[in-house]
Amino acid sequence: MDLFANDLILVGSTDDVNAAVDALGQENPPVGFTSYSDRRDNEDEGWALQVANEVEPAPGIIFPAILALAAAPNNPAAARLAIDFLMGDETETGGPGLAPFYVAGDYVTRTDIPPHPDAVPLTDFTACRIDPAVTATIRAEVGDLILTLQ
Repeated sequence: MDLFANDLILVGSTDDVNAAVDALGQENPPVGFTSYSDRRDNEDEGWALQVANEVEPAPGIIFPAILALAAAPNNPAAARLAIDFLMGDETETGGPGLAPFYVAGDYVTRTDIPPHPDAVPLTDFTACRIDPAVTATIRAEVGDLILTLQ
């Protein structure tokens, strides 16, 4: 494994990775694997996180987040209102409901909202994509495997 041959250090969280590799002012910062959307904290935390979009075969993975109602929720109307809020309002950035997702590194699924200005355009982002339809077809098999490993 090439990673282990390059002084790999494992840490407990993405914040630990970010603090180690992305402090401003480092002359030769190390490379870290973390969440692209953590760039939202650059200013507050003093980081310089950027995506390494040229990494081959890919700088990571990108997958959709899905909002759904559980079967027979106790309060279906409240659940629908929560989803409606999280999908954002009619403003250009989706307003407060969409604000946690309208950051560089997250890509809004609504086509009427322009991409975040600091994000690599999705069409140029070289991350591997996970197909949710394919994932759904194998989800039960993966769940069963996990149960057998516990």
